[in-house]
Amino acid sequence: NRFFPQAMQMIRIQIADGMSKIQHFFVGDEARHSSIKSMEHGLVLEAIIRGDSLMARSAMELHLKRSLNWILPDKAKHVH
Repeated sequence: NRFFPQAMQMIRIQIADGMSKIQHFFVGDEARHSSIKSMEHGLVLEAIIRGDSLMARSAMELHLKRSLNWILPDKAKHVH
């Protein structure tokens, strides 16, 4: 599919933008941000290593919802 590389590039751009916004949220408290990232990414990795798809899904949903809450606090309340 010739659109796949373009779609992946657009997703990459959106993720980078979101990550930048989250970093601005934690200016002056980078240690807290690092701790949260480590915990959330660690949960996803642990689930993958265990081969536990339900745990991986739950951990990734937690990570994405928390990230969305920092980027768009008003919108995140409506995400299920």
